[in-house]
Amino acid sequence: MITIATLLERQAARHADMVALVDEATGNRWTIADLERGSAAIARAVQAAGIGHGDRLGLLSPNHPSMVLTYLAVARLGAVLVPINSRLTGPEVELLAADSGLSGLVGHRDLAPVALGAAAAIGLGAERLWWIGEGELPATGRDLEPVLAAASADDEPLKVDRSPTPDDLLYLMYTSGTTGRPKGAMHTHGTTISATTGNLESMDYRPGDTYFNVMPLFHVASLAMVNMCLHRRCTMVLGRAFDPAGTWRTIAEHRVDAMMAVPAMLAAMAATYDPSLDTSSLRVLSTGAAPVPLPLLERFGELGIAILQAYGITEAGGAVAVLDSADALDHLGSTGKPLLALEMRIVGPGGAEVPAGEPGEIVVRGPAVTTGYWNLPEVTAEAIVDGWFHTGDIGVVDEDGYLTIRDRVKDMLISGGENVYPAEVESVLSGHPAVADIAVIGQPSSRWGESACAVVVPGEGFDAADLLAWSRERLAGFKVPRAVVTVEDLPRNASGKILKHELRARFPGPAPE
Repeated sequence: MITIATLLERQAARHADMVALVDEATGNRWTIADLERGSAAIARAVQAAGIGHGDRLGLLSPNHPSMVLTYLAVARLGAVLVPINSRLTGPEVELLAADSGLSGLVGHRDLAPVALGAAAAIGLGAERLWWIGEGELPATGRDLEPVLAAASADDEPLKVDRSPTPDDLLYLMYTSGTTGRPKGAMHTHGTTISATTGNLESMDYRPGDTYFNVMPLFHVASLAMVNMCLHRRCTMVLGRAFDPAGTWRTIAEHRVDAMMAVPAMLAAMAATYDPSLDTSSLRVLSTGAAPVPLPLLERFGELGIAILQAYGITEAGGAVAVLDSADALDHLGSTGKPLLALEMRIVGPGGAEVPAGEPGEIVVRGPAVTTGYWNLPEVTAEAIVDGWFHTGDIGVVDEDGYLTIRDRVKDMLISGGENVYPAEVESVLSGHPAVADIAVIGQPSSRWGESACAVVVPGEGFDAADLLAWSRERLAGFKVPRAVVTVEDLPRNASGKILKHELRARFPGPAPE
């Protein structure tokens, strides 16, 4: 079993001159040798400040090439990366920084106020705060861009006190649960390599392919693509932000073979397709987060582009099941069959496997599955039982082994490809002084797939517009409800649990755009 560090070093030794990374915004290119040199330069810079094996280093940035180099630097040090969603608010970032016990933070210059606030909240000094990206340099902290620019083949090899092993932690990927508390899913070098090889087994990515990655690098799926491209020797064109018309131009300019896009992105791409562009290189589009509507499948089929639908979770390091494009029309709504590297079962409340065709909770096990949640041994013990990880998702497997997602035990909704956890939103909105009681449900959205709707029992002086403005100050934009409705009381069962299925039936939407 190798590590991400040895994967980079061996690929650099064998394929030094292969272009591994291209910045869509600037056209700048990095060979695998450049990635090795640049990551070593960053590793030495943070190492000089005392960051070493096992230390957590936060990464707060929108997509930027320096994120890839920082990730590889952390992997080589044996430290632990903590990718932080760049859309989170200051208080949300501070919570993750404190929970993970960051020893340092790398932030994009554009997010300096949030990064500085988080650093101050956990007592990080300027010597452990670094900046990447363009724009005005903050007054405190250190700039990593000149460090990268000065990286040279003449630099001394990186030296570490202890080389990482497959069992060492590589990254903490935060995901919220029904309690509303963020949880850091722990992935080691070993689980990451296993997820990489497992994903490659089911994805049609070939050596020499050009892959366009415009998914946020703080998401497990996007980080998985970095690993897959490095492993399969693909060139990754990194997009800064999704622009549907611009995506087609990028595909044509860089002769892109493959990319990932959530269904909302696919719909936007279909609406902006430009037949004057030569996009014939695009062979495969992988997608997840929600089923792809039949008209979209047919539209991309007309363009000769295969759609690979997948069901994935952060805790598995990427995909759990993939629907091959050849099966898409015959198994509409399915997310396919599990990866070869994973075992999957559908179980009832008592943990026994249910027959084909009956719904139950999806449980998985395998070498790619998380080792647990950071500093949450009791939650880990509840989630991983006898080696099986309980996803909290309800699914059905048919007689042919195809998985269809039916519901989410955790009531999670997916808005524009982002996971939104109602309990987290409820926890924040319930703090508003004019909210007596609240429940958050999902409503269908033609633009985002789903959007949050706040069902509120109003208190004195309640105003919906004020609640939305209040929530925007405390929540990332994709978590803010698009709709607010008021009720006299919330339906509950005998144990006091809110009956959200009744609320969804009463307020089916669609959500306002």
